[in-house]
Amino acid sequence: MHRYRRLARPLGIVAVLAIAAYTGLWYWQGSIARERVDAALAKGQVDGLRMTGSKISLGGYPFWVEVKLEDGALSGLSRFPGARITAPLVVFRYHPLTPGKWTLSTPKGLSAELPVGGSTATFSALELTADVGPRQDAASTFNIRAGGITMATNPANSVKLRSIRLRLEVPDKQGPEQHVGFGLALDGVTLPRRMGPLGPVIDLVEFEGQFQGDLPHQRLSVALAAWRDGGGTVELRHAHIGWDRLQLDAQGTAALDHDMQPEAAFTAEVHDWTAALDALVDGGSLEPKAADYAKFGLTLLGGGGGESLKAPIAVQNGQVYVEKAKLAKFPHIDWP
Repeated sequence: MHRYRRLARPLGIVAVLAIAAYTGLWYWQGSIARERVDAALAKGQVDGLRMTGSKISLGGYPFWVEVKLEDGALSGLSRFPGARITAPLVVFRYHPLTPGKWTLSTPKGLSAELPVGGSTATFSALELTADVGPRQDAASTFNIRAGGITMATNPANSVKLRSIRLRLEVPDKQGPEQHVGFGLALDGVTLPRRMGPLGPVIDLVEFEGQFQGDLPHQRLSVALAAWRDGGGTVELRHAHIGWDRLQLDAQGTAALDHDMQPEAAFTAEVHDWTAALDALVDGGSLEPKAADYAKFGLTLLGGGGGESLKAPIAVQNGQVYVEKAKLAKFPHIDWP
């Protein structure tokens, strides 16, 4: 018993010193984080980005260094120069011992406005979280999750999503040969109206692959043109669409043509493809007579009775082709 009493005092001193050292580290890390936010707000611009906010606070001790910014606003994005993002509350958090692993969240939601053509596209989310994941093959991993999303160019054409999940694997070496890995999942996509027999809700859309080539920090339309001219491509290792009875799985390559419109070549397996044709007719992308011809031709290819169909699918010159037959028009994209 006497022996333990002799050890208690030095152990207590060590514990007190450890707590004091950790507390000092927490305040040091917190002061650095807050000073950076203060400097950005005072300057009004960091690397071309314009930031504003009404109040900054520091908290989270002892488990987190947490910097909160109220009434945050961000603009001056190089690829979207007219965009403006606002959030009632922005929370930046990390552990004092691992400052490289951070989390950014907007627990009270956020909204964004983006001029597109002659109108303004809007985006809102009830919540958003971004964090740094584990490094993989000399690349940093970033995860972004958002829920309760509404996107629209006008109130009559709003699209709602239950959630979005995005994973990016950004290599340490930047340049024309970089390969940015990505995984994107959209859950519960609610369309403005019902599309034929498939209904207004797309259950799941998934993409996984690599974005190859350099995308300069310029207006998006200019950056994409440079990316295209540099031989940029998107390699889709896996794509999936689950929409009511329709189930589609595909893999292939996509790029941009001389008119800045998508062109792609996929190998796809489509389940219940007749329902997809009916939805294209209902959406105005396919004439009823053309759909009847397509059903006849695809039945000859081995997709009779609404069963699975395996076939090459291409997007070229604003058209969607199955084998060599035109299936539907591909919507024109006006890049901001």
